[in-house]
Amino acid sequence: MRVLSVIALISASLLLGCQTAPSEPIPAVEYLKSRKATATTPATTSPATPSASSTPGSLELADATPTALPPIVFENSEFSGQKQKIYQDLLAYLKIYDKYMRNPKLNRTELNMYTTGEGAETVRKAVDMTASENWKRGGSVSYHNFKIADPIKENGVTLVEASYCMDLKNIKIIHIDTNELITSMNPRKAIEERVVMSLMPNGDWIMSAIDNNEVDSC
Repeated sequence: MRVLSVIALISASLLLGCQTAPSEPIPAVEYLKSRKATATTPATTSPATPSASSTPGSLELADATPTALPPIVFENSEFSGQKQKIYQDLLAYLKIYDKYMRNPKLNRTELNMYTTGEGAETVRKAVDMTASENWKRGGSVSYHNFKIADPIKENGVTLVEASYCMDLKNIKIIHIDTNELITSMNPRKAIEERVVMSLMPNGDWIMSAIDNNEVDSC
């Protein structure tokens, strides 16, 4: 059964400023796993993937893609002080990942600037899988219910956990070459996602671990 990894994207013109790629992975995934062990809802550790239906087929993209919606929508969330910086860097990661899901055959250099450690490996695998299937992301995705915990130090590294809801009801899966809608793949409805952001020496926060759970709505 084919699967396609999905998370959101926007055009390169909306990305925040370039960041410097870290030289070594950050072991933030251990922190996220320790937090996950106390949760009551089972979760997965890979980006959101649609499920396959029993009726394969394709339609012209113009027939199914909503034209009034932008590719990516963020709920207005207000944070103060350090958390505002974390929030802005989180949005930068979500935008750049969405860029690669809509253009999965791009060089990975820019993606590596916004991810590190196990988180980087997870998203690279998702993008690689999408490219190998010759698919790309279409439609629109929206994010809301942003929450940011207080930063902590773990093994000498400053980490912070952030969570949000990813609404996928307007997402489409498109064939890269023909630009047709893949009707045999149905994106999930919604994803509750948690990430760990790690503080870099230059003051930027980049995604270092990711964990999500499929839900009907959030």
